[in-house]
Parts: sequence; C-alpha cells; structure tokens
Amino acid sequence: MNIQEAKEEIKRTVEAYHKRDEDGSYKIPVEKQRPLFLMGPPGIGKTAIVEQVAEELGINLISYTITHHTRQSAIGLPFISKKIYGEKEYSVTEYTMSEIVASVYEQIERTGIEEGYCSLTKSMRSPKHFPRPCCNSYSIKPSVCTVCRKALLL
Repeated sequence: MNIQEAKEEIKRTVEAYHKRDEDGSYKIPVEKQRPLFLMGPPGIGKTAIVEQVAEELGINLISYTITHHTRQSAIGLPFISKKIYGEKEYSVTEYTMSEIVASVYEQIERTGIEEGYCSLTKSMRSPKHFPRPCCNSYSIKPSVCTVCRKALLL
C-alpha cells in the first residue's frame, strides 16, 4: 500500500465511522469501531497523512506516536481509593484519566468540534520489521501480509 492508497483508506474509514442514520445515531456504533494504527519506517508521512485527512474532513485529530509514550500515557497512573463492598471498606487500585483521553477532551474544548479521531502511529527500526515484497508495506513478520492480505513465502 502506498501513501496515497493509505490516505484514501484512512479517509474512507473515518467517513464510515462518522456516518449517521436518520435518527442521528452512528451507523457503525462507537463500540464496534476500531482504532487506526499506522506502522512504518520513520519519516514516511504517517502523521502527515492523518493530519491531511482530519483537515479535509473538518474534524479533530489527536495524534500520538507510540514510540514516544509510556504505558501510563495510555492507561493513566494508578492510585489507591477506598470502596465499600457489603459493609466492609477495601483499598482498591484505580487509574487516573489517561493522557491520551484527557487530550481528546482538551481538543474538544479548544476547538468546539466534538467529532474527530485519535491516530496512533509507531515508527519501526527494529530488524524484526521488514518491507513486504507484495505491497511495499511494513509490519511484523506474519505468514500473511497484514496490509494486503496476500500469503507470503517466508
């Protein structure tokens, strides 16, 4: 998949996720929507593509490069709270709002636009990642290409 094909696929996906029926409900419920996760070598334009799509569609974009963030960025920090179960009090681990989720709310407040998407990208330099001979995409070595679904002879 080349850059232009990737952009069109992302655009089609985002448009499909934002379509609504006559009652105003999403045609694809939010619970059934899946994140867009772009993988590829550094500098090929993963973030630029999602920025262009968001601008063209007039929606918000929160973009995170996973390589630069920690587990806490995604799930939040743990803290101990008190809960009562039955009639007994227990200490329970909970999590703060994640940095990623908080940034979504901040973007909505900043722009006033409530629709958008969160893009997660990952740059790969590891030798376990290599170009696919079938479509010149990059991904972890499976027996079937994760992009074009062609079987690979490894």
